Amino acid sequence: MFKCQHEDRSHINLFFFYSATHHNHLLRMAAQEQDLCPNKEALEKYPKNTKPLENQVAGHSFSDGCHTIGMLRDEDGHVLKPVNKPEQGRKEIEFYETLSKYETDDILQLKQFVPQYFGSVILSIDGRSAQFLKLLDATRGYKKPCVMDVKIGRQTWEPGAPVEKQLREESKYKLCKQQCGFCIPGFQVYNITTGTFEKYGKDYGRRLQRDDIVYVFKKFLNSGTERGRVVAEEMLRQVTTILDWWRVQRTFHMYSSSVLLTYDAEPNLTPSVRVVLIDFAHVLPANGSPDLNYLTGLESFVHIFTSVLNEL
Repeated sequence: MFKCQHEDRSHINLFFFYSATHHNHLLRMAAQEQDLCPNKEALEKYPKNTKPLENQVAGHSFSDGCHTIGMLRDEDGHVLKPVNKPEQGRKEIEFYETLSKYETDDILQLKQFVPQYFGSVILSIDGRSAQFLKLLDATRGYKKPCVMDVKIGRQTWEPGAPVEKQLREESKYKLCKQQCGFCIPGFQVYNITTGTFEKYGKDYGRRLQRDDIVYVFKKFLNSGTERGRVVAEEMLRQVTTILDWWRVQRTFHMYSSSVLLTYDAEPNLTPSVRVVLIDFAHVLPANGSPDLNYLTGLESFVHIFTSVLNEL
């Protein structure tokens, strides 16, 4: 968990400590059975009232291989995010529980941008126990969900990470991160013109460079349609609100975290847009300093997205 401590000058720092015995036990249960590999038929059997998250555009998915458990959606509008790496999963659970427990100014504002958290659950998939974070689905109620994952920051590893980890992360989406301060691991769009869904995954995202980003944003927004401009305007408004908070907050430093852009492309409905922050396995206390890595990337995103809006 995190621990909040008030100083005389009313500044709040977050400190991390290991007191998640119960969660560690659940994580060990899941990890012990992670090496079992169900066959294709078995992978089609999911926990009751759940199914694979069809609009998952980043992270581990069931299609990655028989050892991988992907994201699920239940019938009540929740996304179930698997804890595939116990230590990172523990940290992400601690982060969400900190947001649930404390009500400082920074945390209350941040909670507006983060999916509502409903705890964690252990589910069985073909005899394998797996832990999942239960979160409110950002695309709940959408008929034609369009989703883009934008990972923010040139540096996606937290300070103190092993050199091997740093090198591995540095090689991912290298050109886009260096040139833009963010990268796009994947996105899904419902093409209004063709009436079909199009999904672009990490293999596509890794080839993107600065000159490609405008085209990708336009494609995602269904450029050339009236809906595209309405969606872009509202999306930019929500991201700018997040940016305004990030410029003043001194509580968190986040690495390998993403802004998730979503909207409903159903032609017969008024456009619905939701922007949320996701992925909190690498969050550190800011100790009163600004998160320049994240802030620079988010400012670059807003600058490029604004230029796209002006061309729609």
